[in-house]
Amino acid sequence: MKLRDFWKSETATYFNVVTGIFVFVLIIVILYNSLHSLETRQSLERYMENLRDVIFLSTYDSLKKGNMKVFTNHLQEVGTFDDVHEFSLIDTKGMIRYSSNESLVGKMERGIIGLQQQKIISRDGRTTYFFPVETTNYCSRCHADWKVGSINSYYLLSLSREAIDDLKSSTIYYHGIMTVSGLAFVLVLFSLAVYYERRKSEEHNLVSASVQNFMDSVDDPFLSVDANGICTFCNRSGLELFGFASEEMIVGRNVHEAIQHTAEDGSPVDDSDYILTRMLDSGRSIKIDEVLLWRADGTYFIGECRLHPIIRRGNISGATISLFDVTQKKAEDLRTINLSQMASLGELAAGVAHEINNPISGVINYTQLYKNRYGGDTEGDELLGRIIKEGKRISSIVYSLLNYAHQGSDKTEPVDMVGIVSETLNLFKVRLEAEGIDLDVSIDEQIPRVNGNFQNLEQVLMNLISNARYALNKKYPENHHVDKILRIVLERVSGADGSLVRLTVYDRGIGIPADMINKVMNPFVTTKPAGEGTGLGLHVCFNIIQQHNGRIDIESDQGDFTRVTVTLPGLD
Repeated sequence: MKLRDFWKSETATYFNVVTGIFVFVLIIVILYNSLHSLETRQSLERYMENLRDVIFLSTYDSLKKGNMKVFTNHLQEVGTFDDVHEFSLIDTKGMIRYSSNESLVGKMERGIIGLQQQKIISRDGRTTYFFPVETTNYCSRCHADWKVGSINSYYLLSLSREAIDDLKSSTIYYHGIMTVSGLAFVLVLFSLAVYYERRKSEEHNLVSASVQNFMDSVDDPFLSVDANGICTFCNRSGLELFGFASEEMIVGRNVHEAIQHTAEDGSPVDDSDYILTRMLDSGRSIKIDEVLLWRADGTYFIGECRLHPIIRRGNISGATISLFDVTQKKAEDLRTINLSQMASLGELAAGVAHEINNPISGVINYTQLYKNRYGGDTEGDELLGRIIKEGKRISSIVYSLLNYAHQGSDKTEPVDMVGIVSETLNLFKVRLEAEGIDLDVSIDEQIPRVNGNFQNLEQVLMNLISNARYALNKKYPENHHVDKILRIVLERVSGADGSLVRLTVYDRGIGIPADMINKVMNPFVTTKPAGEGTGLGLHVCFNIIQQHNGRIDIESDQGDFTRVTVTLPGLD
């Protein structure tokens, strides 16, 4: 367990509470001791000041009256005080004249020379007071040359401050011991808390490892998130589903930003549509049948999700999410519906084609008989020839319709791509002319055949032509425009493994947005408005071309052009 993880644990909360209470009590104790020490120190300082004043007052009066005998008696008495280190009388030249310590008499104290006012010095465990003595009338009786009011001598009183200094030291020591003891206690408490959390984490990891190993062995993708949507676990199947190389690519990230960031059209997903938000709003387990989810490589799939809330202390603290890729299932369901519809349409088309084919054959035959029997008039022959020509064209269209109606076989055989282009254009030619779309067809008649299924390849070309028609009609709604051209090119090209057949469908329509160019062949993706496209056309084309060992490429510039190129291996 990493230390930063400890601070996120529940144990850290209790540790912070206990530590906070202990530190608060420690601060109160230190403050109380500081206040008590301050009061004691102030009491000692007042004692020293009172002692100083008593000594000065008791001796000053005798000195002022010039009674030196009384003064020396006072010196002897003061010398017996334990707190007095020295009490001396010093002349203006700094010589000690009288002292409670007789060994100091005659020595010099130069610190008082020229002193005009009281001075206090605290050092070496003592506080020393220097006090100037002024000349009074009493003094001038014996010393006529002393001017009244002038300074004639100095008191020096040195009192011990060991008690105060000892008090300060003891206070500092006490506070230091209390602080160090407090820190030691907090450190021990912290160590115990970390040890407890590590043991709990190890036990949890043992269980989690077992659960994780079990979840990794499950084939179904699974992940878990916290209440903020941050992914906390993703099993191997989930990593494979989303294309993540390791857990670090999703664990610790917001699950919506990782796999549900945008919609099909590239717009941001609304917060209310997030899968976790839906579960939190409901407050219970939910199943989401269809949601768009993104892989790491930028592709997406249709997912089915089952979300179950994780309840802790009565609140939802996260969720477990089971995921299933149902893209293929949805595509198959839709394909089944489409096949059913196409089968019905095929039956209808076959019935209609047969009903049309018989009378049109009769029209062609009777017209030919009439022309053979009663021909001769040039204008009449021309009209009869036109009837026969148009009848054959109708017959050709009916034949193509019959071929389309019999789609669905997976049988492959050598297929003539020229025939596919011709048959498909027979179905679209009239409609394209009616919509004012000009056809520009270029076919290399010498191209090789391809191994494939005629109907499936015809379906690919039909889808491509339908998309080009839509794009041109959207850009040029008027019937005729100089750029309203659909160009189809069928050509033979050389490849590394032999000849290739390349089919190109080009239009100058509305084009495809740049952010959709790599997505349009995904299922259910369409650039058409709702109701105008299923999003399966190009997906079906992609699958068919892959089955034929070919490739399909799309180039487009929105608002300018679209070029779809189908390349298939040829049969030399």
